[in-house]
This record gives sequence, C-alpha cells and structure tokens, in this order.
Amino acid sequence: LWGCSSGSCDACTVTDSCATRDCFDNDVYCYDNCGNRTTRDVDCLWGCSSGSCDACTVTNTCDARQCHGDDVWCYDDCGDRDHLDQACVCGCVAGICEPCVLRADHDATISAAFPSSNFGAPSASCDFAACEHLVIGYDFDSTWNPSGSIGVGRALVRFDLSSISAGTIITGATLVLPRSSLTCQTSCHSVDVEIWEITSSWSESSVTWNSRPSYNAVALTTISYFSPQLTVDVTTIVQDWINGTRTNHGFMVTSTNLEAFSRDM
Repeated sequence: LWGCSSGSCDACTVTDSCATRDCFDNDVYCYDNCGNRTTRDVDCLWGCSSGSCDACTVTNTCDARQCHGDDVWCYDDCGDRDHLDQACVCGCVAGICEPCVLRADHDATISAAFPSSNFGAPSASCDFAACEHLVIGYDFDSTWNPSGSIGVGRALVRFDLSSISAGTIITGATLVLPRSSLTCQTSCHSVDVEIWEITSSWSESSVTWNSRPSYNAVALTTISYFSPQLTVDVTTIVQDWINGTRTNHGFMVTSTNLEAFSRDM
C-alpha cells in the first residue's frame, strides 16, 4: 500500500490524523491517512450514514411540552420547538400553565333583617363585623351587627376576569371560600350550603336585601356547612363567562337551612 524497499513493504507514515471521515457506532469518526480510526469527530443524535450524521425525521410534532416564555409549547421528537400548545394567563412552570389566584373584587353580605342596609365594603358608615366578613345562614345575635341580628344572611362574590382573554381554554376553575368561624345557637348538625349563579348586576357599596340581584336558584353545587373551606368546581361557568355565552355577575352563597346557624368567610 505504501511502497516497497529492500524487498519489504514500506510502513505507512501518518501525516493527517483526520484524512477521511466514516461512520462507527452511529457516530462520525476520523480516520488517518493510513486508514486507522483515530477520534470521534461528531456525536450523531439520529444515527450515521456515509460519514455524515443522519437528519432527524419528525414523527410526532408534540412529543413533549415545555415552557417557552410564559406559555406552553410543543416540541417534536427531534427536540425542536414546533407550535404553541397553550397560552398561559399567569405564566408557565415545568411545562404546564401556572394556576391563577384571583381574589374577589366585589363581595357583600345581604341581610333579611336589615333589608335596606348595605353590608359591603368597610367604610365610616359600615365599620362592624358584617362589613368585614361574608355571613350566611341565620344570625341569632348581634355578633355581626351591633344594631341587632342580621337574620337570614346571604353572601355575594364577584371576580374580575378581564385579565383572561376571550377564547382562552379554562382547564380548571375552583371557587374557594375559607371559613373564619361557625356559630350554632344550640347544637350544630347537618346543614348544607348552596352556590347560585347571579344573573344581574350589583354593586358592593350599595347592594341590599331589597335590591339584591337576580339569580339562578338551581344550585351549582351543595356542600356541607361545616367544611373548614368551601371548595367548588366552577370550570364550566367560568368558561362560559370567558366565551361570552354568559355574563359574569358572580355567585350567591346561601344556607339551605334557616335555623340559628351562622358562618362567616
């Protein structure tokens, strides 16, 4: 191969350690001018043919989901970002949208015993407990109102969803109402709480029992009155609000048993 001297073949003298490239073990390797494999030249992700790395063939355009910016994107099985999978309202963590936590921007208690009184936002004229908390059930003393029992109490809550774009897919929405206290006049027994959809407008600073908004009295859900925290799946109705097929006026919370029980949130 390299010539002949004194009746013997000459040995090869290496002058180029990467004279040619060829495939070995699915990667590209260098071969010297004597034909010996020397070093790995390129690590191939998808295999090697004729001394070059093979190109990846995409078979799945959403093989994995990862965050890009604040949204969830699909990555193909070649590892390339392919398309937007989900626009996130509150950011993205570990390939999923971060849940949004929205606090009620309007809330108030309405009292059957004081049908013309507003128990909405705390103010100079509303500086007692019924204005600081949401009270449901039947208040049997003056705990929430120094002027006397508020009687039958219902709670109204509404959330500002304007930060969520129309057409956004709501994967889950939960209404959470933590309990501050629970009072029973005699003994506490099974009482339920119902969540109703409000169907007309109302204002936190002016709503009263007499001016209470209309509502759909078919309960969205019924929950035990004594739960430390009322947690309600409201995904369907929130999706309708975002889609514009229903108008967001919030929820009314009420007790199904009007005995001497009160609960504040």
